[in-house]
Amino acid sequence: MNAREGRRRRRLPAAVTVLLLATTGVAVATVVNHASSASALTRVEAPNTALTADPTTLVTTLQETASGHLQRWVPDRGTVVAQGEDFRALPAAQIGQAKDAYVEYGSPTSHSWRVFVGPNSDIPAVDHACEASAGTAASSLVSCNARRTSDGGVLVTTETVLKDASAVGEGKYQAVSEISSLTSADLARARVDRTVTLYRSTGTVTSATETVIGASGADFTDRLTTPEAALTDVAVDPALTWR
Repeated sequence: MNAREGRRRRRLPAAVTVLLLATTGVAVATVVNHASSASALTRVEAPNTALTADPTTLVTTLQETASGHLQRWVPDRGTVVAQGEDFRALPAAQIGQAKDAYVEYGSPTSHSWRVFVGPNSDIPAVDHACEASAGTAASSLVSCNARRTSDGGVLVTTETVLKDASAVGEGKYQAVSEISSLTSADLARARVDRTVTLYRSTGTVTSATETVIGASGADFTDRLTTPEAALTDVAVDPALTWR
């Protein structure tokens, strides 16, 4: 493995890192782990977090671009959500104030897809990109591939398995210490994510995630239907940059 690209499938660490997520909050791996050392991150100037483009343009571009790449797999046109500073969905009249946005397809309780775009000022180093992209779900990584792009960005593909935590709250999931310890009953209720994230050198992060509830195979990802290449096509599309 050279300094520009890394692929690994690894045994997970023994320590448990807990991550509680609502079913609708698909893990799109958009948050950089700021606890990483400074040497693991490259700071870039992020674009203005208040979108000034016409709101209709935001919705149309996000929906049509994502749907164009994923139409063979997604069951509908998707729902676009623009988020404010408090991560709440904004009404149509306030979309121009959005801090980020995503389009979501399918059902979060069975099979769903999410495409996210927003500002990002930190580009993780390739050697640290897996942990940075997975954040607090790093212990649940099944596989990760990270590489530097030709224009100075970092492209990361992760697959994670999260354990059902409905005892804590409806639609909640948590990271696991050892995926091999999951029982058949655990796997039947587990959440499996495949995410491709592009940290652009221009200060934007774009990610495409497919999520299924329930795993049945030894590789945990047998129910995912969308090829990694299709998710990558979405993440790297130049139309999906935060303006």
